[in-house]
Order: sequence, then C-alpha cells, then structure tokens
Amino acid sequence: MAAREPNAMTSIAPRHGSNAYMPGMGVFDVNSTAHAIFWGDSHAYHLISFMDSLGRDYGLSIHDVTHTMCPPMSDGPARAGTPFHQTQRENCLKHNRLVMDHVLSHPDITVVIMSAVWPNYINQATGDHVQPTLHGFMPGDHYLEDTVAKLHAAGKRVVLVDDIPGAPPELENCGANRLYGISLPNGDCSYPASYAKDMHQSTEALFAKITNAFPEVKVIHTYYVPCDGERCTTVLDGIDLYKHNDVGHLGFGGSVSYYRAYQARHPNELAEIFCSVGRNCSYRPEGSQPH
Repeated sequence: MAAREPNAMTSIAPRHGSNAYMPGMGVFDVNSTAHAIFWGDSHAYHLISFMDSLGRDYGLSIHDVTHTMCPPMSDGPARAGTPFHQTQRENCLKHNRLVMDHVLSHPDITVVIMSAVWPNYINQATGDHVQPTLHGFMPGDHYLEDTVAKLHAAGKRVVLVDDIPGAPPELENCGANRLYGISLPNGDCSYPASYAKDMHQSTEALFAKITNAFPEVKVIHTYYVPCDGERCTTVLDGIDLYKHNDVGHLGFGGSVSYYRAYQARHPNELAEIFCSVGRNCSYRPEGSQPH
C-alpha cells in the first residue's frame, strides 16, 4: 500500500505523524473520548472514507492500523505459500503483534473494528496433499478466532466488517469507460448476484462460527450493499465504486458513496452496534435509532 499523508479528518487518525507509538503509525488530535482501532488489510483501508463517516456520525475516534496483505490476526503462519511473499508475511506478523500489544495495553481503546478480504486467509482445500494459500494459511487454522478470544477476554468490543464484492474482470472501469464511449455492448455495469454470493460463502461460514462462539461480536453488513436479489452493480450514484484498473478495491468516491448506500440499506445497524451499549452517540443520521 502506498504511503499516505496526514489529513484533517476528525474521526480517523492517520498512520503517519510525530507521535508514533509503533513504526509507521501516529496519533491525530480528535475530539471524541470513545476510542477504536480499524485493523485489517487493504480491504480495510479502502473503506477509510466509510469509517471516517462512521466515526463522525457515531462519536468514535478511530485509529487506522491497516496494513496491506495483512489480516487482523494477532498471530498467523510463519511461512508464506510462496517465497515471493515471505518478507510480507514476516512484516505482517511483526505489525500485528505490535497492534495487539498496543490494544491490550491501552484500556481507553474499547472497540476493535476488523476488516479484510477474508477468503484470502481461508483455506478450504481437502485431500492428502493440501498446499498453503498464498499467505500460508492451511485448513483448520483458527488465528482469527484466537484473536477475537483474546480481545474478548480483555473486555474489548469486536466488530467485524464483511467487506464488499469483487466485480468480474470484464467490468473493470465500466462506469468510467461509459463516459468516454468505451463500454460493453449492452452498456450494463452490473453482474449476477449469484457471482457475489458464491465468493462470499467462506466469509459467511467464518463469521457464523465466530458469532456463535462470541455472541457479543457484531457484524457490519457491507457486502451486499450494491446488490439486489438478482444483480450487483459497480456504479452507485453515478460514481464508479472501484479504483481505476481494479475490480476489488473501492476508490475514494466509491467509499463515500458506499457509506450512503449502506445507511440506506441498513439504517439502524450502526446505531445498534455503537450506541446501545452503555453510551449515547453524539449524533446519529436521521432515522437511525438503536433498538
């Protein structure tokens, strides 16, 4: 992930600054006394505008501790599935251990929001000669479950984000191409919802396992926001959801649009997660109330 410059957002603390408490991270002056971290890989960071809006609306100071190709797990495989990714795997382990140590040593951090392209860290292979995934994961690994257990034991509130669907490759830049008269024959930037559903099955199984074991864990249901019962779209409010030449990561405008569309689809979910357990939110979008 490319380096990012500090900015003036009031709810997301940027990762670079003069008050770094661990390599590559910093603390930004925010008004809220309710502290959270946002932990995960690039599929967490592409929701940074989404999280900024969430923090503003629900009174959270959210510190970004995302790291590319690095799931939010306090431990993980020592060896990557390929030598090319070994250095990244080692860096991820170091990063995540620092994050976990920091969270556990700071009682003011009460909420841990976790997001990732979850299927990348799930190995569903069977048979006698199962190979590790690109990042070294094997069937039966339970690193995420162990991480949630440690956070739960420390009194942290864990919130999982179920990511977004990746679009079919042939829809890359679909919305932008239409502006220049370069589009698919039918001009349609949507695809069958069954495509998204198939890709999400492993995540749904993982989340079901965790929420059954830890009923206090909550899920922000972002995945099916651009979908109806039949189709999913790559364009919301006339804005391409995905980065240029990318069908997996939201662009900045896409992240902003995604939050609005999410609120329309799940108007009460964030209030139920962040406002109903012993605290009142400083502000909630109109029509959003905890039950």
